[in-house]
Amino acid sequence: MYLTVHAAAGVLIGSYINSSPISFLVGFISHFFLDMLPHRDGNFPRRGHTAKSLSRLYFNKIVSLIYFDICLAIIVAAMLFTNNYYFLDQSIIWGMIGAILPDIFQALSFFWKKNRFLKKFNEFHNFLHYTPEKQISFILGNLTQLVTLIILINPLIDFKI
Repeated sequence: MYLTVHAAAGVLIGSYINSSPISFLVGFISHFFLDMLPHRDGNFPRRGHTAKSLSRLYFNKIVSLIYFDICLAIIVAAMLFTNNYYFLDQSIIWGMIGAILPDIFQALSFFWKKNRFLKKFNEFHNFLHYTPEKQISFILGNLTQLVTLIILINPLIDFKI
């Protein structure tokens, strides 16, 4: 899943749980449940690659995905910041951090391949991640993420026209 979807889950969690440590923990756990949904993001071949070799081979694709994720995050943030009911507080911030932390650990594992914690965590993350035998289409995979994002932010946004 894109970080925007995970961060939106963290915002939703933090807006309902008024405890930073619990928001962090529930956000962290939510990451794995969201990754179990059929989706499609980068799908880069990770085995046998370093961060440098991946960036050299897939630079345009990586930049495009990061750009898309940032644009989506800006749109979602604008929608949430215009809402009068929810403001960023510590529970929301810690929920967001918990929800995106597994992907940060995964990215760090490309830089520090010999770190035992990151290696074990990456194996656990990949074990729980949606990995089909046959990939779903790019459109369907991204549509799944868009629908999930809408479901997550719908309770947080006041749709008055």
